[in-house]
Amino acid sequence: MASMSQRWPALTRSRSREEAGISIVEVLIAAIVLTLSALAVLTLASSATRNTFRSEQSQVVVNRLQDELEHIRQLPYAEVALTAPPQHSGEVGSPAQRVSTDGTQFALSRTGSSPKRLAYAGGLTPDGEAVGCGATGQPSCGIDPGPQSFQSGDVSGKIYRYVAYPGVPADCTGCSADDLKRVVVAIRLDSTAAGGSRTYQELQSNVANPDAVPSSNPVDPTQTTDHQIATFSLTDTPCNNTSRVPPTTNHFTHNTRGTCENGGQTGEMRGAPDLMLTDRETGSDSDPTYDYSQDVTRDESPSPYGLAMLPTQSTPDCALQVLSGNAPNQMLDLPLESNRQLKTHTWLSNELNSTFAGLEAADSTLELWTKSVGGTAYQGEICVYVFKRITVSQQLPGLPATNLVVDDPALIDNSVRMYQPYSKLTWPQQWTRISVPMHLQMNTVTSVLNRLGSQLPGTLVTVGQPRLGVAITVDGSGTSGEALEFMYDHATLDSRFELDTPRGICVVPCGP
Repeated sequence: MASMSQRWPALTRSRSREEAGISIVEVLIAAIVLTLSALAVLTLASSATRNTFRSEQSQVVVNRLQDELEHIRQLPYAEVALTAPPQHSGEVGSPAQRVSTDGTQFALSRTGSSPKRLAYAGGLTPDGEAVGCGATGQPSCGIDPGPQSFQSGDVSGKIYRYVAYPGVPADCTGCSADDLKRVVVAIRLDSTAAGGSRTYQELQSNVANPDAVPSSNPVDPTQTTDHQIATFSLTDTPCNNTSRVPPTTNHFTHNTRGTCENGGQTGEMRGAPDLMLTDRETGSDSDPTYDYSQDVTRDESPSPYGLAMLPTQSTPDCALQVLSGNAPNQMLDLPLESNRQLKTHTWLSNELNSTFAGLEAADSTLELWTKSVGGTAYQGEICVYVFKRITVSQQLPGLPATNLVVDDPALIDNSVRMYQPYSKLTWPQQWTRISVPMHLQMNTVTSVLNRLGSQLPGTLVTVGQPRLGVAITVDGSGTSGEALEFMYDHATLDSRFELDTPRGICVVPCGP
């Protein structure tokens, strides 16, 4: 049996081998495992980056295509045409491949089939008529074919626009091929390092002639509509005038919080609302866009445009209320807000007739040209109010008669709400006409007098006929930009309000 001294060297050698550390093979294996893990993480990160970018691309393209179509669909039917024939291209993947070499036709199918006649300035319709825009004495055609470069953040590409006549709808007996147009808007994205899964997208939409009547659905030749539509153009003329005064210079924001008798005012002093007139603005399409708010500083180049309205701050949501703070008047105004003249704007018609005084229900549409400040992308929301403005004479015993002005807002869409909100996640970044439809429930002037009679002493009678009023505000809780721009009183950017009453009920003189 070996002694302890004899076994000690062997035991020491064994422990030394166990404590010798990690071998080079083990180091190499660990390095390979670490490298593979790092590559897997980097692959996942790269994939996530690409997926995020692709999602961003897709959302940007969809939003831009929808905005383009909405802008085009707001144009009058005659102006839905290209400003010039588009150019053919042999480039693979370009929509311009589908344009005929002479620029007169476009293939509606992405395979290059189904070529149709294009609508463009100087061209002909399928019936051989001249396209109704672009010639002397006609309005300008409203659609630039492009390709037009665009960029939103790190997403960029080119926009292509086409308008073609797809043919007569199968269910429209007696209609003409001239009465239907197909609008095609396409975006081809630029190549990027991250890459996009869909570098090309397009949308197509039909636009029908609103004046077309199929032979299978004849109408009374003496009555071309089931309704009476009164159209009021928004002007820049204070309502102490009865007719339009053409804008000649830029100016500070009109304070429209007062009565017509206050006259045109700017700053904090209450002034006359601007006029709404049944005469459409006349002029040329090259009329300048005026700066109606020189007192609002805007980061915009080449210069500020239109009326800049600031969002409300102290009162969230749609904030106009009927206030009697300017007693005895009871008019729509903004409580708790500073610079109120920059946050609400009102238009009034001239006095209308007794039919309007008794009107209780009507449909209406506000068509308003608007854009963001400086073409910046941000969320926006406006609030639209429609009301009757009534002048009432109050006679107290032994005292001279006094007049008070009363605004009676319509209720919107069979509810208790006296405003119609309109919002967009991305407000138009170039001049775009938006449409705000509303169904109105209105009080008669007699019912308003009865209500006032229960609140005020003395004898109350109306002075003249009521006026139609429209007011807008910018909702601060739904608008993330510094302001929203509005244009009106312009030959092309002709903002207007339409009041649609039942047949035979005319708030302005009925046509022949």
